[in-house]
Amino acid sequence: MIPLLVALAAAPVAPAPPREPGLFARATHERSLAGRTFFLPGVAWVSWAPIRGEVADLSRAGLGFELSVAHWLDGHGYVGATGQVEHVGRPRVALGVQAGYELVGLEVSAARELPVSGEGGQWSLQLAPFVSFGILWVSPRWILALDRRGASNHPGDGLMFVVGVKLPLSTGPGAAPPPPPAP
Repeated sequence: MIPLLVALAAAPVAPAPPREPGLFARATHERSLAGRTFFLPGVAWVSWAPIRGEVADLSRAGLGFELSVAHWLDGHGYVGATGQVEHVGRPRVALGVQAGYELVGLEVSAARELPVSGEGGQWSLQLAPFVSFGILWVSPRWILALDRRGASNHPGDGLMFVVGVKLPLSTGPGAAPPPPPAP
């Protein structure tokens, strides 16, 4: 019995087969993010509350879509661009730039609230700090009216709260994961 136990203890153990990495591990595959670019399409729940302006009962919620492009500079910091299309009681579109460090960032955008029956359109500046955890992101957005300030049929200044999900799609050099190590 003892020789059998010694033989079993001395027998080579085959290594477990490598496991397929998860979605985000496949996107980065344990490599540095430096120099990598990602497209990030996403969907968001958006709420709006007026801060200043004469439009009564303008607090609204709706859905939006966003497409961001993020280029990682050094593996920790990134810069990019963002575009948004939302419907929060009225259609609105925004284009801007973003910069971030790991999980936090800031978007600065020019936004256009499109005119709808009885309410005029408006250009605004949108400042949006954000935090992201994997595919989930959360952001307050300060909306500062650039034209028609104080007009009774325009949105005026506002605060938005946004919760969304984005899917990181790696592009360019290094987009494909390296081959697994030889056995």
